[in-house]
Amino acid sequence: MMQKGLFTQIGMIIIAAVIVFTYVTPKLKDLGKVQEDTQLYLSKKDDVDKVNLRLKNLLAIKDSVDPEAMNRLDDYLPLEIDPIKIQRDIAGLAEINDLYYETPVYDGPLNKKKRSKGKDEAAPDAFVFSLSFTSTYQQLKDFLSMVERNNYPLEVSSLSVAGDESGLLQVNMSFVTYQYHNYVSDNQ
Repeated sequence: MMQKGLFTQIGMIIIAAVIVFTYVTPKLKDLGKVQEDTQLYLSKKDDVDKVNLRLKNLLAIKDSVDPEAMNRLDDYLPLEIDPIKIQRDIAGLAEINDLYYETPVYDGPLNKKKRSKGKDEAAPDAFVFSLSFTSTYQQLKDFLSMVERNNYPLEVSSLSVAGDESGLLQVNMSFVTYQYHNYVSDNQ
């Protein structure tokens, strides 16, 4: 009987070892993989929580800005310019100052190669408009003052003034205006 018990015990040990190596060991490895996946999930969840917090803060900042100020910002630096509207505004400024003018001309986007070398590549997109008119010195001064106080940036990029025998000034000028370019979304 003793031998039967010894062989049974040895058989049970072998069966236990087989069970450990064929069932328990793979389950432990699977459990280790699950733990690694859990750690990865937790780290990614922390990253997502940080992004969500950042978005929440940005939305709070956006919501704290007065809608009227947002409208003025959109006028000052639009996402996309309307060349016809800008030409109409330049013509309106000329009419207010009683200038004898030719229709303002949209000359197109300012080539980035023509920009001065000190400008940043992330600068807003620039567009050129030109206007020719005849005026007195005071009318020219008043016109430039109104251009300076305009709702959006009109930068005088070139100005040539020539007098004639009647005392009037022949003026040719170019304006540059800008539109916002969303570089944040381009870089993501």
